[in-house]
Amino acid sequence: MNLQHHISQPGYEPMLADNEPITKHSARVLRRQIMADGRVSKEERRFLRYALEHGNCLDDESFHILLELLLTGKREEA
Repeated sequence: MNLQHHISQPGYEPMLADNEPITKHSARVLRRQIMADGRVSKEERRFLRYALEHGNCLDDESFHILLELLLTGKREEA
């Protein structure tokens, strides 16, 4: 599963494309999608780092959900 798949899912284009805050619910759904295959790919890690570094689109709870995923999610082997 790659990041383009996540971005192209119905309902996610607006969440990732505009500057609206990503809610706790949206972050949980995104976490569930990323972890569907049991791993966090390099591309998904890159996306998570970008989202966290440009955190103006994240509320406090969604920031912590995505940070936890980045720090503790099982990495995909290279």
